[in-house]
Amino acid sequence: MKKPAVLAAVFATALLAGPALADDFPSAISVSGEASVTAAPDLAQIDAGVANDAKTAKEASDANNAAMGKVLLALKGAGIAEKDYQTSRLSLQPQYGQNKSTGASPVVGFRASNRVTVKLRDVTKVASIIDTLVSAGANVRVHAGHRGRRDSCRRPSSCRWRLFGLRGAASDALDTHLQIIG
Repeated sequence: MKKPAVLAAVFATALLAGPALADDFPSAISVSGEASVTAAPDLAQIDAGVANDAKTAKEASDANNAAMGKVLLALKGAGIAEKDYQTSRLSLQPQYGQNKSTGASPVVGFRASNRVTVKLRDVTKVASIIDTLVSAGANVRVHAGHRGRRDSCRRPSSCRWRLFGLRGAASDALDTHLQIIG
């Protein structure tokens, strides 16, 4: 009687241990690869703006429109296409004073400001465009972080950098797989 019970116990133990042992030996191999490509920027972004203070909102706005008109004419004169610049911020805000006797903060004037973002497709022109903008009366801010590459991946032919990266990753993964299978 002991033999069938012992055999049943051994058989049950083997059945239960089978999946646990199978977990130690995965049926799939997972590999990953990495690649990087660097390229010099061929696009720069410059922010230029003007600000004007006046007693009334209309005076501030009119002065600001005239000042920004000079900046836009300077951009056009420098050969920048209209599609490469656009208004990025426009504001008209009251300016407050301090009445020391009453503690009130009355409106004493208005500030109008206008900022334009310029996309330069030739990064060698950054310095000359900054000079042009400053000469036209603009305050200029150049964002180094906004320099980039024009070839976005909207078209497959412009995704060369991404394809090179994928090719490198696939090659690394294949090498790893071949080392595993010997």
